[in-house]
Formats: sequence, structure tokens, C-alpha cells
Amino acid sequence: MSETKSKTSWAAYLVGHGPLREPRPIELQLMRILRYQSLLGSREEFQGFWRESYFYIDLNFPRSKPSYKRENFPQFHQLVNDLEARSIGLVLIDVRESDGFYDSYSWIRFALSNAGVRVINVFYDSENVLEEFVKERFRDLAHVEEVNDGSDFVNFFPTLSAAIGRAALNPGFRLVNRREEQFEEATNYLHRIGERNPYSAGREPFIQEDLTDEWFRRLREIEAKERIERRQREQLFKLAPRMRGLLIDEGLYSFAEVRSADEFAETEQRVKQLGLEKIVEDRCVSYVFHGDGFDVYADIRSKPKLLFYIYKLPKQAKSSDKSNAYFELPDRFTRDIPGKWRAALATAMRRHSGK
Repeated sequence: MSETKSKTSWAAYLVGHGPLREPRPIELQLMRILRYQSLLGSREEFQGFWRESYFYIDLNFPRSKPSYKRENFPQFHQLVNDLEARSIGLVLIDVRESDGFYDSYSWIRFALSNAGVRVINVFYDSENVLEEFVKERFRDLAHVEEVNDGSDFVNFFPTLSAAIGRAALNPGFRLVNRREEQFEEATNYLHRIGERNPYSAGREPFIQEDLTDEWFRRLREIEAKERIERRQREQLFKLAPRMRGLLIDEGLYSFAEVRSADEFAETEQRVKQLGLEKIVEDRCVSYVFHGDGFDVYADIRSKPKLLFYIYKLPKQAKSSDKSNAYFELPDRFTRDIPGKWRAALATAMRRHSGK
């Protein structure tokens, strides 16, 4: 391991394998490896490997037997020869080492490890980064086993997947039952898959969206139940005159981070100095500035900024929704906070006058 720390490059080795009736396409391996590499990128132990990248491909056709011949894998041996010259310290592969019958490709991993390079087999998620990603984002509602060759093929190659799906429908079923509801649902679903372009606007597909949609649905259901329970015991924050109180982490803007207890206490003092009154009703709290014909409600729950919502009176005295008239005060402001607040309020009032 110590020898690989001085290396600055990584490589991917792609090899045709699997029985021809169930092959593992080269491009599928590539996309899975690139996804895994993006997850490894956040780990400190791999930071030194991303300066250069190299790709080696062996078609391995026709498929080799367990006692493989050297000439069948010329790029593999080229990779081994290049390890030192190209300062390669990490090799990613996506190899199903055994198909359960006779072919075995575990020699690839062993040979590279014996050559002194660190090897990660994406097929088995050997570093557990994909599993950790799924669990962190979807808790225990998702299972990494669902991210397999099938779901990834649909994910990375949706149009081709849809064409295969249409061709796989029984021809007799297609001809006789075109108007059957199940057939219509299947064809509509395949059409939607075929219309996807996960690479548009520079995007890179990650996990099949049908899977993530289902995982998000499960997560939203659990979170909705949890919010109901939390509302019975936690403090709530009101951001409008008749608004139902929100939990401290509910409905936050993108990239917002809930303040710690100490930060929250400091922020309460800041808005108090601005002239806002803290109003407590049972477990619901609001921070309100009473102006001439208007009220301002503050949202102090998260950093890096405070949000202020303006309500004109008496027109919006019973508003239950957050106002469209609002302004911000970044936490980084440390000088003349009252003056900056008044200026931002005046600007927001002018902008929304007459609305």
C-alpha cells in the first residue's frame, strides 16, 4: 500500500467476459467504472490518483477458457508493463469473476495485485462506496443490489433498452392484444424510456431514475410520517401571520444548513437588535417586525443567511403562505447590520409596491 501512495495516476481495464448469451458490454463496464470513480473521488485516500487516467480494453473474443492464453489479453499485459512508467497506483475493473459454471476471471485481480497496484472491482462494490451512497441518501429504503447490470443498462442506454423491450414482447401478444390495458401500459412505459436523454445539457446518468423515483417515494412517505410525529413534540417556526409552523429543517432553501444551538442563540440576538419581536405561542415561535402598515417575519433557522418576508396590512394580515416579497441578510455581514437591514427592507418594499 505504501508503494502506491507515491503514484499519481489511475487506470481502467475493460474486458469482454460473461457467456455470449449474457455478455457484459464494454461500454457498460466503462460507465459503471466512471460512476464508481466519481464516488471514490471524495475519499481522501484516493486523492492522489486523479492526475492522469488510462484505459485498456481487451475484447476477448471468442471467449477464453480458464487456462487463458497470454495473446488473448494483449492490453492487460500492456497495462502491467505500464504501471511503473505511467505511475499507475490504482486500477478499476468491473469484472464478474465467475459466472457460476467454469469461466473465472479472478486472475485479473490477483495478477494486478501481485504487480503492486491497488485494484478495485466495481462489480462487487469492493470499497462499499456505492452502498454507502445509497444508504446515506435513501436510508434503509433502498438496496444496492437493485443497482445491477439490468438497471444500469436501462440507465445508461435508455433508447436501446426500449428497443430491446419492444422486441422482447411476444409477437403473438403484440398482434392479438394490442388494445389490452397491460400491453398499452407496457408500450407506453417503453416509449417513455426510449425518449429519455440522460446525457443532455452535459448531465451524466447515475442510477436508473425509475429506481431513484421509487426510493424517493418511499423516503417521502417515511419523512411525512416522521414530520407528523415531530410536530407533536418539537418547536415550530411561523413565517407568515396565519401560517402553520414549520420544523427547524422543514422547507429550507437549497444548500441551507440548520444552525447549531449556539449559532441559533446568536442569531436570535441579532434579529432582536434589528427590532424584531420574538412571539411564542405554545410550541410555535415567530420573529416579527411591526412596521407602518406592514409586518416582517424572519426565518432564522438556517445559515448562511437570514430570510425576511414582508406582509402588507390589513390585506395580508391572514396570510398562511410565505410572501413573495422578501429579502435576505447574509451571515457574513458584520458591520452596520441595522443599516444594511433597513436598506434591504426599503429596496424590497419599493420592488413590490403596488403588488
